[in-house]
Amino acid sequence: MIMLVVALKVQNMNSKIIAWGSVAAIAVAGTGWFGWTTYQRSVYESFLASAEEVTTKASSDNAPTSLEVLIARQKNIDVVISTLNKIPSSSGDVYRKAQERWNKLKELDAQLTQRIENEKMAISSFEKAKSLHKEIVNEYNKRNLSLEELRVSLAKYQEVIFLLEKLPSDTSIAAETDKSLQEFRKSNDTILAAYRNKESAAREVVERQRQQEADKQRQHELLMLERQAQLEIQKSMIESTNRKAEAIINRPFQRLVD
Repeated sequence: MIMLVVALKVQNMNSKIIAWGSVAAIAVAGTGWFGWTTYQRSVYESFLASAEEVTTKASSDNAPTSLEVLIARQKNIDVVISTLNKIPSSSGDVYRKAQERWNKLKELDAQLTQRIENEKMAISSFEKAKSLHKEIVNEYNKRNLSLEELRVSLAKYQEVIFLLEKLPSDTSIAAETDKSLQEFRKSNDTILAAYRNKESAAREVVERQRQQEADKQRQHELLMLERQAQLEIQKSMIESTNRKAEAIINRPFQRLVD
């Protein structure tokens, strides 16, 4: 009987121990979950703070800058956007703020894409313009170009000037292209003056040739008129001689008849 009572007491104590152990385990688990959730939130908030910092800086960086810097900025924004994608919707207000930052960063990313394209186009067009300018100047300085060659050079300069005039004004090389544009226009004016001088000289040559041809034509016409007059004189003289001869021949015959 005594043994049975002892056994029951031991069993009751074990039940209490198990119960308290379960409560303790739940408490520890709850504390661990709360701690992990707090840690995750702090990580997400650090992502958000970083995104806000990048957004503020990118929004204020509107001054023209090099292609390399623009590409680096876009890569940085892409990294932040990728980081914001890791914040789950279950994070509440942090997720909502992250979505706002995400939308703003995507807008800035699109703007950077356009600026990068403009920068690449400006660099490519500027290099092409400089190459054409060098080709024209070398050809012009090397020899005396014909009128047609000068016309071709002027057409090339029109392409050069057009390439630079259409470049965006917010690129990093805008000041350099403006300076080169002024130089190229001066070179164009030099070739244009040479073209006009040669064209004027060519017109004078053509005019002299035309005048010479007209003079030759007039001389030919005068010569023909002179020859025609001589022929008329000769014809008149022959007719007069023939009449006289006929008169001489007919005169004795008339006396015999009489």
